[in-house]
Amino acid sequence: SEITKAVTAMGFVFGGTSKIVSKLDGIISSLSTLTKTITKAFDKLKNNSVLKMLIGKTKLNKIVESVKSGINSLKTRASQVISSVKTAVKKDAKVQAARTASFKYNLQFFSSNGEAKTIREVLLKTAKNQKLKNAIDQIYRPGATTGDGGLADAIRHQLSTGELVGGKDHLKKGWERLKNLENIIKKERLSSSDLKLAQEMFDDLKNALGGK
Repeated sequence: SEITKAVTAMGFVFGGTSKIVSKLDGIISSLSTLTKTITKAFDKLKNNSVLKMLIGKTKLNKIVESVKSGINSLKTRASQVISSVKTAVKKDAKVQAARTASFKYNLQFFSSNGEAKTIREVLLKTAKNQKLKNAIDQIYRPGATTGDGGLADAIRHQLSTGELVGGKDHLKKGWERLKNLENIIKKERLSSSDLKLAQEMFDDLKNALGGK
């Protein structure tokens, strides 16, 4: 939608969608203050003796009330638009969180004894094929904290906010890793569990590069 496109653009301008809501709240506050100031100024005009004499009290009142009504309508419309954008921002954040949670859930069966480990640790320990292990090592880097710590979530963050994770552009690496996983799936003799994992990672990375 146009609002979604606007959210992405604003992410680049404001330095990330996480900052958009606070910026919009500031705009609403400033607009409200400006509206009150203008309204008070026009209320004073209603009592201006010179204007009353030149225009007439009744006509002056109508003009002032008309202007005030227009200002309030503008404020209301602006607030509605800003509210829609804020809703889109929050919805986008929930969608991204749901995608991450979904992928994490799909990988939970790899965990054992309820021991809490990073996805990187679990996958490296579980995968048997060495080339798949190498791919995991590149896709889930040590210490990564954005989303589930993987390349796909770093790309999602970059595309949705305009912010580079760790100051690096992850798109090129994303396409390289996607091709690498594709080759592993097609050419390597993977076990059923390795094949499932490789396909999960391929689909997740492909979706991220496609803006999903």
